[in-house]
Amino acid sequence: MKTPMRIPSRLLLVALHLLLLLATTIQASLPRLFPAAKQERYDPQARLLCTVLGHPSLFSTLRHPLVVGTTSTTGSTDHDDDHPILEAAKKRFLEYLQQLPDYAEEYPVNPHKQELKPIKSIKLVVRDTANNATYHHVPANVDESYQIQIDCNTGDQHRVLVQSRTVFGMVRALESLAQLVAFGWMDTSSSSSTDPVGSSSDGKAVFVIRNTPLFVADKPTFSYRGLMIDTARHYLPLDLILSNLDVMSMNKLNVLHWHMTDDQSWPFQSTTYPEISEKGAYDPKHNVYSHDDVQQVLDAALLHGIRVIPEFDLPGHSAAVGRSHPELMSSCGDDKKYSFSAPLDPTKPQVYQFVENIYKEVAALFPDPFMHVGGDEVRLDCWKASKSIQRWAKVHGHMTEKELLNYFESILTDIVASNGKTPIAWQELLNEGVDLPPGTIIDVWKGFDKDTIINATKRNYPVIISGCWYLDHLQDKWKDYYKCDPLDFNGTKAQKDLVMGGHASMWGERVDPTDFTARVWPRASAVAERLWSGNDPRKSLQQTVEQRLTNFRCFMVQRGVSAAPIGPGTCGRRQEQQDGTKLLFLRSRQADG
Repeated sequence: MKTPMRIPSRLLLVALHLLLLLATTIQASLPRLFPAAKQERYDPQARLLCTVLGHPSLFSTLRHPLVVGTTSTTGSTDHDDDHPILEAAKKRFLEYLQQLPDYAEEYPVNPHKQELKPIKSIKLVVRDTANNATYHHVPANVDESYQIQIDCNTGDQHRVLVQSRTVFGMVRALESLAQLVAFGWMDTSSSSSTDPVGSSSDGKAVFVIRNTPLFVADKPTFSYRGLMIDTARHYLPLDLILSNLDVMSMNKLNVLHWHMTDDQSWPFQSTTYPEISEKGAYDPKHNVYSHDDVQQVLDAALLHGIRVIPEFDLPGHSAAVGRSHPELMSSCGDDKKYSFSAPLDPTKPQVYQFVENIYKEVAALFPDPFMHVGGDEVRLDCWKASKSIQRWAKVHGHMTEKELLNYFESILTDIVASNGKTPIAWQELLNEGVDLPPGTIIDVWKGFDKDTIINATKRNYPVIISGCWYLDHLQDKWKDYYKCDPLDFNGTKAQKDLVMGGHASMWGERVDPTDFTARVWPRASAVAERLWSGNDPRKSLQQTVEQRLTNFRCFMVQRGVSAAPIGPGTCGRRQEQQDGTKLLFLRSRQADG
């Protein structure tokens, strides 16, 4: 992600009088929030312009009274009492305002010459009594709801009021508020509007919020809204993973599913088995993730309200383990087709000692209560071709290959449970008849497999959907992802309540640091709206999604994200609006390069 250009303090002090305008229009334009809010309501009859009085110090300190401290149920508004998660969200919001827009182009932000009235602060209210609790991870099913209210006609109490029940809801709220802010230029030389700054200059750089008074009430449809990254097929640098958390937060995604290891490489630096990455990573010095690296991701994710769920896929997709521990792998005969895909040997006691040790280490490092155990594409034909495995199976009751898989997974899931984790498994384990413990979450990845969804939910297994959101299918467009509705299957309300959400998957065979961001965004944004907003019946959302996604992509670009375009057009140029005014898409000059 590119570093946004900052407005020089001297330029601010000399040339700019900063205002945040909360502007009304005769006709409200299309919904502006992406993902779409549950309610985004304007007063089309309003004629009043509200302003937040700006000051250059806004750009040099994060203690400016524009954004006040949290008000909790205890009534505290002390900045020093702010929760670190809230403080980080405020910091991101104010840093966003510091990005240098292209203010050279002038356009009318007050075409009807209404009176300007000041709003003196943006008040944040977190109502959860546990606001000051110390979080080590984002709780599952945490309340992420929020409200934004902008009043322009309440006497002297002009305000922006942002409310949530938890700090995580406030994280989502401030991302929405950032989308509502635009930038432009106000000509005051011939304006009859009251000048709240009292300046004699001929023009002002202004921040604009259009269509007020405004009320937003919002909450997610699904509690599990994820993006899977694959760091085994291509190593992704730590900086890229961290910057991607920023973009996930913009999109209100809340789960990073980290597929860390696979056949091709094992980049995790295990303290229990350091030799695995020494022989299994692409580059054991540079293409690895230490415990400290993982902790950086965990810390940053928490500040964004994002869970991090690790996946160490076993017993298949584990060939990288065999480079340092060939004794753990299945011997599948002389057929070379198994040379790169042989799974772990389910008949060896040392295999289960390895699984116990590595999962214990991973469980201690990752605090989330979920752990993805993989379980897909296990080469059962390899076990059938192995003479040693077949001898063991015969001695133990003539076990079939599926029974061997059930044997392995029963021990593995017991290990997961002993570490206080709930397993997530790819759908094959359910499809192959594995006796999974209650509460196991089924990850449906083979397309939108309604039969598996129905089967899993009938058996009371929670489900997450990923099959219709494979970002590595480069022929698929954002419209294909947007069509997928996780609840579009024939089931009871109880069954549909078991659908937790889903995740977009960026498998890494054809993606590396050079193209990761453009391949993921904004295609994953379509998934984000489906998971946040659900299959919203409002025609205004369905009919405007392409324009809204185009605008949101420009919003991400302005924040330094190299998101790919979804069609012809440009960011940073004037675009006529329904009300006849012009909107200047926000961007930094550096973002053009």
